[in-house]
Amino acid sequence: MRASILGAALLGAVVISCGPPPQPPTGRLVWSFACDTNVMGQLDCGGAPDPLIEGITRQMPTPALNVGCFVDVTGANANFRVSIEQTRSNGERFGVTRICGSTTTSGGNVANSLVTASLGAATISNVAPGTGTGPSCEVRVTEITTSSIKGQFRCARVRDNSLNARRINGVSAPSTPSTADPEWAEFQFSNCYAGAGVCR
Repeated sequence: MRASILGAALLGAVVISCGPPPQPPTGRLVWSFACDTNVMGQLDCGGAPDPLIEGITRQMPTPALNVGCFVDVTGANANFRVSIEQTRSNGERFGVTRICGSTTTSGGNVANSLVTASLGAATISNVAPGTGTGPSCEVRVTEITTSSIKGQFRCARVRDNSLNARRINGVSAPSTPSTADPEWAEFQFSNCYAGAGVCR
């Protein structure tokens, strides 16, 4: 009898301690991209088909979406890694495969950042911040907690895997949606998990 009471108590404790499952990460990206015709010899090669990508990881409805958000906060410092990428029925992928880096919990410029993005049939990979006129992607964070992040990024003069020079920016009003600054694409994630690690 005592054993059965003890077993029931333990089972109850396990049920109580489990709680609801964690909510999946939700992501939102507002952006534009095109070939960077400011680079000598680069011709226009088309831009983003849709300025908005948002939602949670899903297979249906199409296009399929893969969303990830990881944030590690230690004191006043934070590492993060986010992704939001859609796959269309023709196999083309659009979005950011990875934006990662280190910042402070008050936000601002991001150190040691890397950007990898899918631009339909093309990709840019592991683009670091740069100086001067070299190819680069700048990243900054406007808000970060252990479970959410908001930020901006832009890229210029970056060669994709077809050797076209690319740029990524925001979206000018009156387009809907638009970004606060048309020079900067915006990302926003919630329900993030721990496990960002070091951006490399």
